[in-house]
Amino acid sequence: MSGGVAGHPWDLAKTRTGRRGSVKFLWYAGLSAVLVLVALLAWSPALPGVWHDDGVYLLLAKAIAQGQGLHYAGVVGTPPAPKFPPLYPLVLSGVWSAFPEFPESAPLFQVLNISLVILAGVCFLAFSHRNLGLGIREALLVTTIAWVSVETWRPTVIPLSEPLFLATLILALWSGSSMERAGGTAATAAFCLAATAASYTRSAGVVLWVGAALTFVSRRRLGAAAAVVAVGTAVLAPWFLWAEWAARRIPGGLRDILGPYGSWLLQGSLGNPAAFGRDLANALAALSSGMGAILLPGIPGDWRVVVGTVLVFPLALTGSLILWRRSRLVVLSLVFYLGLLLLWPYRASRLLMPMIPILVLIVTLGLERTIDRAGGRRVLRVAAVLVAGCWGLWFAGRSLAGLRRGEHDGGYRIRSEALVRGTEAVLTATPQDAVVGAPELWAALHLYTGRTVAPSAPFVPLAAEGPSWGTPVQQYRLWSEAGLEYLLVEHGGKVHGPALDRMDAECPGGAVELLATLPGAFVVRLNWDDECRGRLMGAWKSSPLDLSLP
Repeated sequence: MSGGVAGHPWDLAKTRTGRRGSVKFLWYAGLSAVLVLVALLAWSPALPGVWHDDGVYLLLAKAIAQGQGLHYAGVVGTPPAPKFPPLYPLVLSGVWSAFPEFPESAPLFQVLNISLVILAGVCFLAFSHRNLGLGIREALLVTTIAWVSVETWRPTVIPLSEPLFLATLILALWSGSSMERAGGTAATAAFCLAATAASYTRSAGVVLWVGAALTFVSRRRLGAAAAVVAVGTAVLAPWFLWAEWAARRIPGGLRDILGPYGSWLLQGSLGNPAAFGRDLANALAALSSGMGAILLPGIPGDWRVVVGTVLVFPLALTGSLILWRRSRLVVLSLVFYLGLLLLWPYRASRLLMPMIPILVLIVTLGLERTIDRAGGRRVLRVAAVLVAGCWGLWFAGRSLAGLRRGEHDGGYRIRSEALVRGTEAVLTATPQDAVVGAPELWAALHLYTGRTVAPSAPFVPLAAEGPSWGTPVQQYRLWSEAGLEYLLVEHGGKVHGPALDRMDAECPGGAVELLATLPGAFVVRLNWDDECRGRLMGAWKSSPLDLSLP
């Protein structure tokens, strides 16, 4: 026989399945091509290390690649690094090992992040089509809109962990929704692996475990909920226990910058609940504003508040209810992630980036339901279709225009220029064995100059008095414990100006020696002796807030 009887239903079914598979492959290939073009539009010459986190990630990657493990190589005392989970530095270390010449290898880190974002986009298309009930065209539309956002590409410019977290998050939600709907060993194992990868990329990945457990509780599958809790605890406990152990091996003055968030956040909230409450209110306002800016790009603030309140919020609420019926895990993960951002000490738009696809999805589902409810009422249906079309076209058009104008990397380019100037000044003004501090560029200074470094400002956002970068006395303590000899004073002296002015006044005779002046920055040498230290730090014990661990 040569293939069976012509026209047999089985042969027809195979033919149709094959055709559908070929057509869907073309959709995935088309999306990949579009995302590559958008990536070319988003490509940036910005240097890595221009902010705090990206410099630290590369510092850790270099340490791992050179066999030093998860330590702050190049920092005074080479302390352990419990602040950032290890998966992203480990991935970066693979690039560093293969291409150890830095900064010549800098573009490869951007290629890595861009590739992760493209992979995440293809996975989201498959996830939303196969597991969330979207038609392939609708899934492609939602994915395309979400993946042209300026905020989606902002973290790809420099080595930040959001692209890897986005990819692992989508894989976890994909497998988790299958586990939620049908169970099965394969789906459960896939979820556990993906959720573990997400949690070891960013600590916020814990929301996946919490969301999965509560999903099973809501469906009265208590055994499955208990299993998720047990596996999640077994997976995450080693990291959190090690992080607590490692934190105690970091000098107290450096611990709030180099240590994990949990301990000092807990102490800060308990030590000053009023400030913590005010911070939560500010965080809620910032979070609402950030989501509004993502979903309504380019619309002025006042109008964005009106449109968001009247239109976007009701649509998002409707879409969330629809999504809840399709996957409770996705909705719970979104809710807990946003809740975690309220407690997070940093306010940065990039932290919302992993949730952009879900935010776009729920608004789209809300618009779809509004159109369906219009039914035969022609005017309402036309109005709903017009609103949906205008929003999609505005979102995509404004986002692409923003990428073309460089809205995703404008700040990075400015900081790159500052980094180049600061690096050249440090190379010129300090000896090779110098110990150099900076508020933000400290990690980059080691990467580009080889100097031993340390952060030069604490981070105390809940302080009863004084700025979030600490009082002069708190800064003196940090400088003394780290043995800083030189400072790259950034931000026009905003952070260290008062401390240096006080040192110059209290310890005359050249305690502060100006070595180089740059646009918005300068390099100084600290020539303070024990008598000067005692005079400046005598008030330390009465300082209103000490976040160091006992």
